[in-house]
Amino acid sequence: MRPDAKRLYDIYLAWKESVSKLSDVEGLYPTFVMNIMPKSAQSVAKHNGIRNIWGLDDKEFFVVSGWAAKFGDYHRSVNHQSGLASDFIYMGDASETQNPRLGIPFKNVEKLRQIRAKYGPEGVFTILNWDGYKLGH
Repeated sequence: MRPDAKRLYDIYLAWKESVSKLSDVEGLYPTFVMNIMPKSAQSVAKHNGIRNIWGLDDKEFFVVSGWAAKFGDYHRSVNHQSGLASDFIYMGDASETQNPRLGIPFKNVEKLRQIRAKYGPEGVFTILNWDGYKLGH
C-alpha cells in the first residue's frame, strides 16, 4: 500500500485490538511489522538492467503482511476503497494462502524463465530450493 499515516494507524489499532483477545495465550508475543519498500530501491531497479520483476513504480510504499486472512482481507478492502492498495505481495512474508506471483506482470515472469534457462538449465536452483514459490515451466 502507499503510505497514509491515518490508514497505517487504523490498521495498527485494529491489529492491537485483535491480539488483545489472545493476551491469555502463554508464550505468544505478537509483533506488528510494516516493511517499507523505499523509492530509492525501486528507482535503482528501473535502471539496473534487471528491473524489478513486479513492475512497481518508484514510489514509497509499505508491504502489509497480514497475520490472519480475515484481518488482512478486511484491511485490504478498505485500502482498495481508499485508493491506497497495491496487489504486490512480498514473497518473504506471503502465507500458504497467498500467491505472490499473481502480482508479477506476465512479461516479467517470462524474463525470469529466460534467466532461469540461461543460468540454471538443469534446474539446480529449483531442485535445491525445496520450498517457496517456484516459477513452474
